Amino acid sequence: MDTIHQYLASDHRACDEQYGWAESRVACADWENATKAFATFAWHLAQHMNQEERILFPAIDRASGSAPGATAVMRSEHEHMRSLIQSMAAAIEARDGGTFFDLADGLRMLTHQHNLKEEGVLYPMAERLLGASAMAVLARMRAVAAPAGEAA
Repeated sequence: MDTIHQYLASDHRACDEQYGWAESRVACADWENATKAFATFAWHLAQHMNQEERILFPAIDRASGSAPGATAVMRSEHEHMRSLIQSMAAAIEARDGGTFFDLADGLRMLTHQHNLKEEGVLYPMAERLLGASAMAVLARMRAVAAPAGEAA
């Protein structure tokens, strides 16, 4: 059985793979497939962030008994990622590889640092704080995850 950490870290890797494919399509100026691949990546990442924001982060906040601290930082970074992704999608639509790759540098750096914080600090902290209820939180996250076939 997965832990919260295993489940979400695995999802990070899946998002990274999907992003890599989308980026390779932009690099080849394969705009039709770049559009589809990037939309799939953006949808998957949105699903991941939704699971964290709707289920995990509130559970951490309740279990810690304090105002959102670490989760507020993660939410803020999610918003920054959403903004970058929106701009990158617009660059793909405009067939502007230069702008896409300028933005991609920022997204890669932000995502790498964000994932390190989540995997190195937040997920282990969540499992400690949640204790026996961690498996119920994981089950709720899985329940809100839409099937992969429902991608944009």
